Amino acid sequence: MENGHEAIIKGVVTESTWVYHSFWGKVVEHFKTVDDRVIWSGMLDEPILEAGDKIYIEELDKTVNITEVIRTTKNRVLYMTDYEVERITKSDKTEESRIRAVDEWFEKKYPHLKKFSDLNKEKSTSSRKNTSKIEALKILLGFDGEK
Repeated sequence: MENGHEAIIKGVVTESTWVYHSFWGKVVEHFKTVDDRVIWSGMLDEPILEAGDKIYIEELDKTVNITEVIRTTKNRVLYMTDYEVERITKSDKTEESRIRAVDEWFEKKYPHLKKFSDLNKEKSTSSRKNTSKIEALKILLGFDGEK
């Protein structure tokens, strides 16, 4: 192919991480890029694409956004994209971040209690009996628990 270039197109692997947002008083899930993987390679016509361009990958039946363009030492062009190849939602890291975020939420919301099981005791004696588990689930899912 004349006036073409060898291209490598990569997508991203994201992993879930949980954080406590003190301003909102909520535990929320975010996804961060932890790896990248080749989703296509071959020859492309000139000109070289730029960040912000889109390309349709017929083999995937997907249009992806080019986020970064990098030249390799073998004179290829590496296109980084926002295409999510894999989303990791369950791992030791994600579980640790979820526990840490819930612990932080608990310490801020109930500073007078020493442990989460004390919340069950306190809630069962209040007028809102046994709502602590529901409230905790709402917090984990991003609801404020006050509605």
